[in-house]
Amino acid sequence: MPIMNGLEATKMIRDDLGMKNLPILALTANAYHTHKKECKDAGMNDSLAKPFNISQLQNILIKNLNLESKDSILSPSRHDEVNLPDSFQQKLDRIFIEDTEVRIIKLK
Repeated sequence: MPIMNGLEATKMIRDDLGMKNLPILALTANAYHTHKKECKDAGMNDSLAKPFNISQLQNILIKNLNLESKDSILSPSRHDEVNLPDSFQQKLDRIFIEDTEVRIIKLK
C-alpha cells in the first residue's frame, strides 16, 4: 500500500478507531512464520500467503467470519452494509487524496 502498509492500517483500525471485533485478514506474499506473527501482533485475525487457491480463501473466510459453509459466503443475507465512523472515513479519504496527488505529480 502506498501510504501505509497492512500492519500500520490494522494498528490504526484497532487502536485509533477501537474496532476490536472487525475481522482483518492479511493476504500476503510473505509466508514466513515471523511475518504471520507480525500480522497477529498488529491485530490481524489471520493471514493467507499468496498464491492461494479458492478453497483456501473460502476456508479462511468461513473460519474467521463464523460462517457455516462455503454457500454462506455467497449468500446475499451476509452482505450487510458497513457503517464506518466518520473519523475513519475521513482518514481513508485523506489517504486516498494524498496518494492521488503524489501519483499525479509523478505523472507530470
